Amino acid sequence: MIRIHSIDVRWHHGYGNMPEMVVTVSKLPPRDAWIYNPIPVEDGRARFLLSTNQWPWSRFVLIRDPNGSPNLHGALGGEYRLIDGSTLMSRTGWSSREGVVNSLFRNYVPDDLLAPVTVEVAKGYKWHGYYIGVGYLRNHALFPEGIYLVRDEKADGEVTYYPSVHPERVEKATPKL
Repeated sequence: MIRIHSIDVRWHHGYGNMPEMVVTVSKLPPRDAWIYNPIPVEDGRARFLLSTNQWPWSRFVLIRDPNGSPNLHGALGGEYRLIDGSTLMSRTGWSSREGVVNSLFRNYVPDDLLAPVTVEVAKGYKWHGYYIGVGYLRNHALFPEGIYLVRDEKADGEVTYYPSVHPERVEKATPKL
């Protein structure tokens, strides 16, 4: 289990960026600890890989062409352990948005929808591409007081969650001077 040391919000004051949750942990599981469920997608060639075996943490990747160019088809190549015990080798792969999982692949997520988080390992390294169950994050003892995770649904049905100081809409905290 990934142990959380702190949970904070990066508000991105002065920018149009949405606020983001920042979770500090002591260490992350090695790459081969994530076991992926290959989920079929519409075009038949692509593979969507979702790992929930470290729940409430999750990772996922979309591989359109495992032999393609990382410049054209994403740079998340490597070995992916699958739930059937096999290994998928890929030179490519794109991370996706949690909104895709929360809408199109919802029935593959254990109990809860996913919230995006930036993970900082205690030594200061920052990692993206990690997601955490919304209910787990909201109920964690270190979740900041006075902060809400607000559901945001796009016109295409994608659902994501952003930190906010308002319980019903995304609103950034007032900058400290």
